[in-house]
Amino acid sequence: MLMAFPGAILPVWGYHLSYDFVEVGRYFLAVILGVLAAVKIGDLVVSRRGIRFAVVLGCLVAGVAFVLLGLAAPPVSWTWRFGGTLLVGIAAGLLNTAAFQSLSQVYERDPAATVNLAGVSFGLGCLAVVVIVWLTYYVYTPTSMLFLLSAVPLFAAAIFARSNFAPPVPHVTKGLRDIWLEVRSPGAVLFSLLLFFQFGNEWSVAGWLAVLLVHRVGVSPATGLGMLAFYWLALLVGRVVTQALPQSTPWLSKRSAIAYP
Repeated sequence: MLMAFPGAILPVWGYHLSYDFVEVGRYFLAVILGVLAAVKIGDLVVSRRGIRFAVVLGCLVAGVAFVLLGLAAPPVSWTWRFGGTLLVGIAAGLLNTAAFQSLSQVYERDPAATVNLAGVSFGLGCLAVVVIVWLTYYVYTPTSMLFLLSAVPLFAAAIFARSNFAPPVPHVTKGLRDIWLEVRSPGAVLFSLLLFFQFGNEWSVAGWLAVLLVHRVGVSPATGLGMLAFYWLALLVGRVVTQALPQSTPWLSKRSAIAYP
């Protein structure tokens, strides 16, 4: 929900009526900077306080970010929204770190299925936030809508505070020799580039799609959000179909086992 939030909120903030794309780009930059900052913060929190504390902290930061963004809706200065989206990125980074730690043991048993199911879960969250904004576009004000969204991570924090998580996996620092051996592998390099451009294209299209449809096609903001929801739905269906393919095609399962030793 956090990663799909910027693309869904832009029409609510009125950017479908303006051409200030530089200001919009600052929000995406803030999310990226927050995720990068959370890499170090997440490792420190998980190693010292455990996965549960990191998950709860990430949810609380997300809730605070949505409340701040609700209070900073236009015509308030964009700098406040920049700070709010920075917190959104930090929350997303914390939750990503905790999620990867908690899934480590499952990943070791079945890497391909774990990655696909994580992708399905990611797609459900992206679809959910867009549908919420889409259905409430003509019902709530931007402030009320963001207060409503803040209830989701705050409710999740209350649930995860009582949940049990596996102990964090010890962090293994690879030496220069190990990194060099991986870089020398053409398959690893090509696969990394594929993931880089695939996820980059997926996120950038989702971020700009609703505004682009309003500006270039002339649809209403609500229709643009509906088409954005359909975009995430199509990606979600594709991931579900991909998850079912190895089970119906034994030769593909063997290749998956080779690809993920």
